[in-house]
Amino acid sequence: MGRAPGEKVTDRVELVRPLGEGSMGEIWVGRHLTLQTDVAVKFMSASSLEHEGAAARFRVEAAAAARIKSPHVVRVFDHGETPDGTAFIVMELLEGRSLQERLDAEGPLSPELVHDVLRQVALALDEAHDKEIVHRDVKPQNIVLTEHRSGDVFVKLVDFGSAKLPRGLDPATGERLTQPGMLIGTPGYVSRDLVEDAQAVDARADLWALGVVAYKCLTGELPFRGEELEDLARAIQEGRFTRPSRRRPDLPKALDDWFAMVFAHDASRRPDTASSLARSFQEALSRPDPAPATSFPKERLLLAVLVAAGLGVGAVIALRVGGETAPGPAIPSPTAPSASSLATVASPTSASGASAAPPEPSAAPSATSSTSASASPSAEPPPDDSATVATSGAPDGATHPDPPMPIERAPDALVAALAAQRVPIPAGEFFMGCAQGDADCAEHEKPGRRVYLDAYTIDRVEVSVALYTRCVQAGVCNVEGLRSFRLRGGEATLSTACNWGLEQRQNHPLNCVDYEAAHRFCYWVDARLPTEAEWEKAARGTDGRKFPWSGDFAVCTFAVMAEGAEGCRAHGTWPTGSKPGGKSPFGVFNMAGNVREWVADRYLADYFATAPAKNPPGPNVGGMRVVKGGGWANAVGKFFRASVREGFEPDTRATFLGFRCAR
Repeated sequence: MGRAPGEKVTDRVELVRPLGEGSMGEIWVGRHLTLQTDVAVKFMSASSLEHEGAAARFRVEAAAAARIKSPHVVRVFDHGETPDGTAFIVMELLEGRSLQERLDAEGPLSPELVHDVLRQVALALDEAHDKEIVHRDVKPQNIVLTEHRSGDVFVKLVDFGSAKLPRGLDPATGERLTQPGMLIGTPGYVSRDLVEDAQAVDARADLWALGVVAYKCLTGELPFRGEELEDLARAIQEGRFTRPSRRRPDLPKALDDWFAMVFAHDASRRPDTASSLARSFQEALSRPDPAPATSFPKERLLLAVLVAAGLGVGAVIALRVGGETAPGPAIPSPTAPSASSLATVASPTSASGASAAPPEPSAAPSATSSTSASASPSAEPPPDDSATVATSGAPDGATHPDPPMPIERAPDALVAALAAQRVPIPAGEFFMGCAQGDADCAEHEKPGRRVYLDAYTIDRVEVSVALYTRCVQAGVCNVEGLRSFRLRGGEATLSTACNWGLEQRQNHPLNCVDYEAAHRFCYWVDARLPTEAEWEKAARGTDGRKFPWSGDFAVCTFAVMAEGAEGCRAHGTWPTGSKPGGKSPFGVFNMAGNVREWVADRYLADYFATAPAKNPPGPNVGGMRVVKGGGWANAVGKFFRASVREGFEPDTRATFLGFRCAR
């Protein structure tokens, strides 16, 4: 039945004019004759009744909003049915626009305004959660902004039609609103917990969605994206999102860590209330970006020793690698829950702004000649092994370049297990770099000299995909770009030679990883990237050899490389610990071949001329970072020497580039 101005909905409310269409029917401006104020009257259309549970959700919207006594929740004055049987709700008339409408009109918001929005929505959600009400559809479309003359914004949370009330029952009929396996909400805002179990509905769902709202407000994009629902579910489960500072460089770097906390795989690491979420956002805003460190972070050596001693030999297992047994930590390959549950999302609204997730990589490309890596368009061209980039400047009080990161460490058991598998490198001297007159050496490897290092430990093998996945699941590491390469400031290009996301490569080294991600992972496991000097000593020992093995030639018997007899012509990485015959004098695997490796030092072409002779930390100037060793895409033997070094921009990602950690 059509409505008309002057029609009385109740004895106290009459219609004035139509306002528009809502998700379930018409919305009118009405006049409350007792309060002498305008109100909104929301009607449920006959067509909405065709959707299962729609009538029950309409009643829930009225009941939920009426129970919550917060100025930041739209007020409900009455609800019922007209004489013709049409359900209605009489509620507060809001003058303003939705947060989504503001984003569409003006683009991303200032961090300060985003905090103001979060703070006020958090007050509404805390009140709801105290009454065991879960909104279940927090998104910019359901947040209304009204602006006062002072310029301040007042926020209202609306549309409780998807809310879960205590015990999930409709207050009027006892009808259950959700069936087993049915997921209510808007896909891009659904939490990891609900993807894994659609019935695990509690306040965490709203807190996660509020985090997504914050990301959308700051960047204009959703953090988790996928063309299909299963792609989106997989992205949410794996924690794959781009750091907001990458999308918007003016944002404080502390917000990157805030989002990693809000979207952590372990729910106990996330904020436990909406107000604490908003408060921690404000704290992140007020935290200045860290200044360059002036010294190495203090190592918690005594604590690590005590933990390892407590675990005893149980912390170390036999890890089968490349036909030889080498000690390593018990790190199972994690399996993600099924992503299919998102296929039952009830809301017809799609994730706005979603784009296709990178396609699943297939087989790695093949090499096309004995002197070059694959010419496949899906893999980058082989590196220019002779290229170096000279950077002016001289070290001055050079120190470790990376400050501690504001993230939690890995569980003690994992830290101890990884510490137990590292190879101890004793204190003492070794020859670093190249001697004058060595025809294979580049100028930036000279002058060779004797260097003294204190004792340290270094990973026996490169960090694997499976191990890095543990950091992703903890909400500390992210997976941005791990399926693509980017060289020398160029565009990112998808590559099937990137190992991330491939089940069959869980025990391969993580490649296509940039410097920051490597540094972040090592910090998470209470370690760090090795310095260039530490890496080189671990690779060549103390007897002045060129390669990790004795001899003057690089051969595929000892290295995963792109040239040689049977077993060479590598088309991509091999599992960590392959080619055990090529391990270093200290027993460290794959220091030549497989992947080239990030180290901590900044790169200067002439650093060796002025570097200290004891514990050289690398220069404190220069934008590039040092990469050591040769990789699977190299074909010429001289590029597998332990002294080989090159400068790369820290955001470089390459299929031949990985890392390991040290302490």
